[in-house]
Amino acid sequence: METHHRSEWSPALGRSMEFITHGHAGLPAVVFPCMGGRPWDYADFGMIDVLRPWLDAGRLRLFCVDSIDNETFNSDGWDKRARAALQDRYHHYIADDLVPRIHDETGWGDRLLTTGNSLGGLHAAISLFRRPDLFGTMIALSGVYHRLQQLPRRLRRGHAGRPPLVGRLPLVPDHLGHRPGRLGRGTAAV
Repeated sequence: METHHRSEWSPALGRSMEFITHGHAGLPAVVFPCMGGRPWDYADFGMIDVLRPWLDAGRLRLFCVDSIDNETFNSDGWDKRARAALQDRYHHYIADDLVPRIHDETGWGDRLLTTGNSLGGLHAAISLFRRPDLFGTMIALSGVYHRLQQLPRRLRRGHAGRPPLVGRLPLVPDHLGHRPGRLGRGTAAV
């Protein structure tokens, strides 16, 4: 099985970002690591061995990305608006820098799969919900989908019964011309 470790410049983030590819052909999948994880974590946790039959057969090709969670979700060291803006730029890195790179490299002409475990599952869900034109399938394993689970217990009081994250945030911005109707033709496993 082919494996390549890469570091490429991201105009969206203004820095180099690492990613690792596994496989030689097949459905391209953007793989998000767990909170604060790195591109090699998917292999270190044994997931490449589990998927080896599909990777070796050319049915699946993984693009394991780096995270910036330690500067966004997992950081409390600076302004929340700046952290949110950086997280939005990370989404643009995936959608505007990495996905076109994947299409160019693989020749794939359709929507991609996105997947992740833990906070990576949330990133996968956000990617599908924000850009159903780019992602047609999502597998989110053990993600946190209610933002209050991220808050310290003392800040959760009085918030019981609030809708989950997906129902609270505008994850599919209609002003960008994306068509939320395409989401219904995809597959989501949560």
